Amino acid sequence: MPKFTSVYLGLYTIISTGLWAIILINAISDYWTGLNPNASVEERLSNIYLSHRYTGEYPHRFLVLTQLFNSVVEILNASVGLVNSSFATLILQASARSVITLGICYKVPQSPANYNLLVFNSIKLAWSLSEIIRNGFYLFKLSTNRIPQPVIWLRYSAFIVLYPLGLVCESLSMYSTLDSVKGSRYYYFVILSLTQYIPGFLILFSHMLKQRKKALRRTV
Repeated sequence: MPKFTSVYLGLYTIISTGLWAIILINAISDYWTGLNPNASVEERLSNIYLSHRYTGEYPHRFLVLTQLFNSVVEILNASVGLVNSSFATLILQASARSVITLGICYKVPQSPANYNLLVFNSIKLAWSLSEIIRNGFYLFKLSTNRIPQPVIWLRYSAFIVLYPLGLVCESLSMYSTLDSVKGSRYYYFVILSLTQYIPGFLILFSHMLKQRKKALRRTV
């Protein structure tokens, strides 16, 4: 791989990891305050949903912009051949996440899905951990020829828990948005999106299972 390409991919991966780390820390902070029985009303009002707060634009703005940036760069990198990622699975994953970030956070800011502590924070948790683990693996891959076995195992095993968690919480978010868009044409888009979650999940999950089998077999 040319040096410039390695430097570019390394820099992008570090930036992406940093952005997702901020989202993960924010999710943990929201969980801590929201589930802490000793937190005062003032603490709850000031700390819970720091990223969820609707300020007149749309909630979860940092998450929306991070995911948009991530999706665009990942797809461009795959399109020009800088990475060997499957273009089809990248498009599928980007579309599924965009339904949440652009389709709910941006398009329907009043949806109760945006303000559900457990459900939306679990989406943030699943996405951020997935990206941090994946980026960490690629950083090792860019910097060394020998990737530690625990890193390989984590990269190709964490999805077994994180993908189903994302599926359940994303589907619940879509479902709880229905009442907010009832009576509009967008209502049918939300229903259509809901019907695509299971097929899309099965495609992504099956792809990762195949990748896991190949990766772990090479390390035996």
